[in-house]
Amino acid sequence: MAKARILHSNVVLEAATTLVASASATGYAVTNLKNPHKRTLVWRSSTTTGDQTVTASFSARTIKAVALVNWLIHAGGSVKVEYRNGGAYAAFGGGSGVFTIPDPARTRVTALYDTAGVTATDIRITFTNTAAVSAYVELGVLVIADSAGYLASTVNVSDPFGHDQVDPSEARAALGGQEWFNERPNYLEFSLGYRWLPAAQKDALIAIYDDHGRRLPVVFAVDPSSPNLTVYGRFAGKLGVDHVTRDQWHVDVPIREVR
Repeated sequence: MAKARILHSNVVLEAATTLVASASATGYAVTNLKNPHKRTLVWRSSTTTGDQTVTASFSARTIKAVALVNWLIHAGGSVKVEYRNGGAYAAFGGGSGVFTIPDPARTRVTALYDTAGVTATDIRITFTNTAAVSAYVELGVLVIADSAGYLASTVNVSDPFGHDQVDPSEARAALGGQEWFNERPNYLEFSLGYRWLPAAQKDALIAIYDDHGRRLPVVFAVDPSSPNLTVYGRFAGKLGVDHVTRDQWHVDVPIREVR
């Protein structure tokens, strides 16, 4: 199991970051990607047989991760990420730059990492229409994490860890006993713990919690090698911090998926 990672600061949300799409359907502007709270408020491209792109431009900095949430790609197609620093585009992530699209895609989150980081002023997402089908594509959230917004602790989350599958739908009953439901999307809820953390890494988790509280979402890759253990979520409650011995801490991190 790869060490857990948290993408907790999103370059896309900075006021100075500009977003440009190759084309957008009416009512589905690319500026929808500036809203971190509504993953269902998507950017949608026009309907065409060609490729579609979204480009984020920002001041130069070191980029370590790019994540997509709530994507819709072309049938038989793919989606990739490239970066540049004022010159030609190159594949991000040390390989082809093509995202793994899991099947099934339980959490609808996929990410690519460059742990050494690359200096970039632009990140381009390309939806490749391999079969030239006439269709549109969508993206709900684009997360670009620079070195300040990326945490990969040297100590991994501890085993055992678990998650609950939660259905928050509410049941209602009529006087005659008939039931109906106020249907709501299912979500995952994780109970995670870091054990024997040095003080500096404990402080880094506390700083993220101080910035986000229960309000702002993060991408939490519980196991980066498993897309269905990578979630877009919020802290579900308090951050439990316990001192164990000199310069060693236990930290409990509850995460609730944002659907």
